[in-house]
Amino acid sequence: FITNEIEVETLLKKFNFQIIYMEDYSFSEQVNIAYKAQFLVSIHGGALTHIHFMQPNTNVLEFKKMNDVRTNCYYSLADAMNVNYYYQFCESIELSKAANNFNLHVDIVELRKNIELMLKNS
Repeated sequence: FITNEIEVETLLKKFNFQIIYMEDYSFSEQVNIAYKAQFLVSIHGGALTHIHFMQPNTNVLEFKKMNDVRTNCYYSLADAMNVNYYYQFCESIELSKAANNFNLHVDIVELRKNIELMLKNS
């Protein structure tokens, strides 16, 4: 989870991003949402597999654990699908060392810069 989710959502809404919880939709609806999306912003995890359904030259921003340079699967997927990939390292709070289970705190100033960069490059 994102520990400061309300702050993140507030900033995204200021840039006219729509907040969507994919689990509220059927699989076919999720595919349609991803296909029509210009931007996808999400924490590292399964939601980023929706990159597969995005159109070329759209944009994804992944929130990753600080200094995580090993898990690049979503970069690879975005590259294969011709989707512009951005990432932001975030402070993490480990919930379990036995699994990849953590919460992230998103730096809002850095997020603003990343959103502005994505918009500028679109």
